[in-house]
Amino acid sequence: MSKKTITITSIIIVLIVVIASAYFFYFNPQVCPVGYVEFDGALSRVCVAKYEMRKGANGQAVSQPQGLPWTMVKLKEAIAACQKNGERYDLISNEIWTLVARDIASVPENWSSGAEYVGRLNVGHANKSPNAPLAASTNDQDACFGLTEKCSQSVWSFFRRTHVLPNNVVIWDLSGNVAEWIKDTSPLLNTDNHVAFSLVKFNNPPFSRFGPTTNCDNPELSNMFCGFGAFKNAKVAHKNGICRGGHWEQGSPDVSGVFATAINLNIWDRDKHLGFRCVYRPLEGITSVRDLITRLRN
Repeated sequence: MSKKTITITSIIIVLIVVIASAYFFYFNPQVCPVGYVEFDGALSRVCVAKYEMRKGANGQAVSQPQGLPWTMVKLKEAIAACQKNGERYDLISNEIWTLVARDIASVPENWSSGAEYVGRLNVGHANKSPNAPLAASTNDQDACFGLTEKCSQSVWSFFRRTHVLPNNVVIWDLSGNVAEWIKDTSPLLNTDNHVAFSLVKFNNPPFSRFGPTTNCDNPELSNMFCGFGAFKNAKVAHKNGICRGGHWEQGSPDVSGVFATAINLNIWDRDKHLGFRCVYRPLEGITSVRDLITRLRN
């Protein structure tokens, strides 16, 4: 092989490495986009929006702390706004929401006692003070941002707006502020329900799709029903849309919470209390520049 051929081959290899490196560090589809946090659940890895979605300049959904949550959207409009960001984006599913909520319940820092399932979980902005939705803070330590309460990641409050996942990332307003559309719909149930999750048998349908797997030490009203939130269902035809989390005006002890579920929505409705949250699914199998080079060569 001539020196010229070797030189050209070396240049090509260098170019491949440079391009692959740039792709990996700036456009890597396995890394969570800005404004999203990594969630490792029973499903494949997924990135969940850190914040409730805001409306972008081009009608796409944006996860950022600034501005008020995007509300007054129908279910299909929320799905379209997420998917407008790209082919790997979508509206959060009920399964992912429930898994994230269960992960939150497994983290001691999210409990009033500092021990998992002892005391109660915080429920976020759910006390009408102020009586409006709020922007979030760029500083996760400012966890009661916009509220009269004072708290931080280390100082617990029942109305703290943040929760910590097991990988130590912070997510905002999964409970309270605005309720959030879920991509799933539900078949019409045969009964009307409004019951605190702490008072039901978790393994029984329909609660098993939405609730925790373990109860807290005191599931009664005196402990605000563990801060789990309520399951609400209305036996009304065509009202099979689902929202989760509760909103700022649902201040009664059993309503808002990370497990809170309402199956009584018309999917064509718009509501000032109702927003949404997107997810992003990273590509699997790419963990290094070497993996990228291998894929490019193949």
